[in-house]
Amino acid sequence: MEEMGLKILNSIKVHGSSELGYAFLIVLLFILPRIFLRFGIPMALTAFGLGVGTNIVLISFNGTDVIPLFSTLGIISLFLFAGLEVNLSIFKRYSKEIFGHLGFRLFIILILSFVFSYLFNLNPPTAAIFSLAIATPSTGFILNNLESSKMPESQKFWIMLKAISAEIIALGLLLVFSQTGDVENIIVSFLVIILMILVLPFLLKKLAVSLEKVAPNSEFGFIMILAIISSLITKKLGAYYIVGAFLVGIVTGEYKRRSPSPQTEQVLQSLRSFSSFFIPFYFFNAGIKMPSQIFTMDALKISLVILAITFPIKIISVVIQRRFSFTENWRDSFAIAISLTPTLIFGMVLADILKEKFGLSDSLYVGLIIYSLLTTIVSQIFLKFIHLKKELEIPE
Repeated sequence: MEEMGLKILNSIKVHGSSELGYAFLIVLLFILPRIFLRFGIPMALTAFGLGVGTNIVLISFNGTDVIPLFSTLGIISLFLFAGLEVNLSIFKRYSKEIFGHLGFRLFIILILSFVFSYLFNLNPPTAAIFSLAIATPSTGFILNNLESSKMPESQKFWIMLKAISAEIIALGLLLVFSQTGDVENIIVSFLVIILMILVLPFLLKKLAVSLEKVAPNSEFGFIMILAIISSLITKKLGAYYIVGAFLVGIVTGEYKRRSPSPQTEQVLQSLRSFSSFFIPFYFFNAGIKMPSQIFTMDALKISLVILAITFPIKIISVVIQRRFSFTENWRDSFAIAISLTPTLIFGMVLADILKEKFGLSDSLYVGLIIYSLLTTIVSQIFLKFIHLKKELEIPE
């Protein structure tokens, strides 16, 4: 058995960057995360672990740009899908609760920025983005988990609403903090974003009608093209791919709600399938980029310090805010607060931005990645021991 395992491993090493190697990887990333999901391990963690393991055993996939390309498509489709979940009419209806939640979150980000600027000797923009990575829930990951969750629909609704609103404000702050010191670029960035908000609905309305006549059943491809182009634009603005994809998702979702068609559900299902196929490649790629020698005790200590400081703050702030807004028991508030703690995707994306653009040290970079993993693992453990009792109001 041991000899057979060594033969398989050696075969993978030899064919790592060949067509056979990529075919084996696709099968592995499609099957293995789904198997571990049955044991309560999120698919993202399994894919990341596969990436780290691949790097440790020196299997090379660096011959082409296939993995980075699939990784980019994964993160674009994930934030596109997260944007589709935004319903602006519901946000207007619950604006008071949302603004209360955002007020608490902005206060936490401000406090954490001062704390980490002092602890790790970071300049203000770097400390602010570092705090965003730590305090912002990963909406795409949370929404994926909610689909298979046994939580009551009311709890799912409030978790979704709070996660989406937090991510929207975080993306706006990222656009500002990533270009601090260049006011002209910030103004240009926001003008471009506003232009996209104005133009995208027009494109969706006019071209969707034209495509239906000229090229039926091509709506899914058209939406993905818009998301990719918008993502590349916002990447050039310094806000990575996520802002453009998220924006296209919001605009597309609003258009679909106002002008529903018989193909709407089919398009949404296609987006889900596309996203579920490519997302594991993002986490696999993140794992590959983690050199095993930089998993040091310093990085682990940093992650534990961050976790010890921020985890209680994030939990307590959500519980207090909900106690003020609703007369719910602490158990229900605690469950919602715990569900909002994972920062896996957003944390990894911002960690990459901090390392590439701001020169974040290896120990802080790895510490931030480990923290993102720990919040995901800890939240899953806590949620298994919480039994929800009370149904809250949700809109019709």
